[in-house]
Amino acid sequence: MKMKKLVSVLTAGLVAISMAIPAFAAEGTGFVPSATLDTSPEVKDGTVITIDGTDYPFAEFSESGVAVVVTSYANKDDAHADIASALEGAYADLAADGTINFVDDAAKAAYDAAVKKAADAGNKLVVSDLFDVSVLKDNVVTPPNGVTLKLAVANADEIALVMHKTGDKWEVVDYTNNGDGTVTMTLDSLSPIALFVEAAADTPAPDDSSSEGDDPSTGDDSSESDQPTTGDSNTGLIIAIIAMIGVVAGIVVYPRAKKNN
Repeated sequence: MKMKKLVSVLTAGLVAISMAIPAFAAEGTGFVPSATLDTSPEVKDGTVITIDGTDYPFAEFSESGVAVVVTSYANKDDAHADIASALEGAYADLAADGTINFVDDAAKAAYDAAVKKAADAGNKLVVSDLFDVSVLKDNVVTPPNGVTLKLAVANADEIALVMHKTGDKWEVVDYTNNGDGTVTMTLDSLSPIALFVEAAADTPAPDDSSSEGDDPSTGDDSSESDQPTTGDSNTGLIIAIIAMIGVVAGIVVYPRAKKNN
């Protein structure tokens, strides 16, 4: 009798755990391999940088000694240490469940609404582009007071959400799709920016080594994945649980069969 009760408890617990895992795996944000995070949006005319109260339009960048540098996540290792660190921190925020800190409730509500919209369509919200934008003035990194960015983006028509990391928190950025493959957004400062799109719920994530060996023209990646994903890593655990349930069932069936004989 004690053995039967123990088996019942173990079986119920294992079944409950196995049922909970798929629900957990569906949560969070993932990365979509269409861009493999190796694209750097191109700065276009219409960009205006404000430094110490002076506006520098795109057309005057060269003569004013102003430059805007866009660094994709895949190229972080070739960038300044501060830029690389900022991109790595942004990646960690967005790749893991429950680590996105929002600047306010409105930003979280906008993000949640985008996640729900994607889910209602049978999709999931994923990051297609992650890049850092920095400003140089006379070859010195100079934090601007305000920025209007006009960027040429490959998937401009697919963007579902734009987020910008300010300090250690994320804000949702209003943007305008200009209908010509460019988007325009206004920011108070510069740091990592993430573009989100909707993707099929079973879209796999690329690995974290996309800067090594990728073909930028195709986004192909043949190396093994070591990036945290939002579900695939649970497959082995699920199989193990099913096997354990089978063993428990065998414990019950075998003694009964032996007794009947």
